[in-house]
Amino acid sequence: MPMTWIAVLVWLLLALQTGATQTSSSMQADVDRLVRAAEQLAGAWPSQPPPPIPEVADVARNGKAVVPLLVALLSDDPNAERDRRSWKVQQQVALALCRIYSESPHCGRTYCDGDPPERIGRVREGWLRLIASDTETQELSARELLGRFQQETVFWRQFEIGRALAAAGDRGAIAALEAGLTHDDRHVRGNVAFVLGRLGDPRGLNTIANILADRSPRSPGQGIPGGNWSLPAQIRADRYYAAHLLGDLKDPRGVELLIPLLNDKDVEDIVPWSLAEIGDRRAIAPLIKEMERDDPSVRVLAISALETLKASEALAKLQELLRDNRRANFGDRTSVADAAKRAIAAISGLR
Repeated sequence: MPMTWIAVLVWLLLALQTGATQTSSSMQADVDRLVRAAEQLAGAWPSQPPPPIPEVADVARNGKAVVPLLVALLSDDPNAERDRRSWKVQQQVALALCRIYSESPHCGRTYCDGDPPERIGRVREGWLRLIASDTETQELSARELLGRFQQETVFWRQFEIGRALAAAGDRGAIAALEAGLTHDDRHVRGNVAFVLGRLGDPRGLNTIANILADRSPRSPGQGIPGGNWSLPAQIRADRYYAAHLLGDLKDPRGVELLIPLLNDKDVEDIVPWSLAEIGDRRAIAPLIKEMERDDPSVRVLAISALETLKASEALAKLQELLRDNRRANFGDRTSVADAAKRAIAAISGLR
């Protein structure tokens, strides 16, 4: 590990230890309840994160102040799964951290049953890196964040800075950024639109919507997996990113833009996630309809979104899918049946 990262992690650990002595008794009580509930859990969820127990939401409501208590419960032992009670606690703690930091709860970010030991051993370090980076970013002033955002050219790094800039709430940044709403690189344009949208400027949502609908010729940009450029691939990448940004923006008006795209080949893989992130229950019926499509990947994506939305309306259909053992063609290749089982548990509040 580079020396700079060692220094950051040592500093972070010291900060966490100091902060832990200042946490409130109610915060500690929330964590204790999560630990007790997690220790009682049974069953396994192969190659996927388990469903979060209700106590995860209670702990996450404390925000980043509770992070020191949670980090103390994580392990970097590659064989951590052998201690089943502690393992269940670590799984739920990682899910709580995912909620606090708005991270996707995928294997590697969380502890998944049956994961390779080397990946299990890196989960805690991954969280320490993310927390250190977030802490550094949050300490910057709005002016410093604006400067970094304007200087950064890699879209995913720029987005992380943009999220912090938007959270700072300084509407003075709008005038400095608005020229970027016509940037030739639509990933950069989308990031600018995201910040403006979060700051309440209607041009933000409108710009993202326009990128989503835009199939016109353009110069090479960012976001193409593998880097093999072609015009259709660039259009697909730009539209996909715009659909993702609608989920990040969480504006309910995005639902009307996304639902018609559930069968759009360019963006159908990300639309369910974005609908779930927005959290508007108008998405539930169309997502239930998606589970009728004879495609295991489409079904798994829809199931995950319905789980996030806590859609009790989907329970009957989910029960039907417990017999579908076909696997999705992405990620850890979760089966439809396993995804349905997990969603039923999460929606029903089963332990």
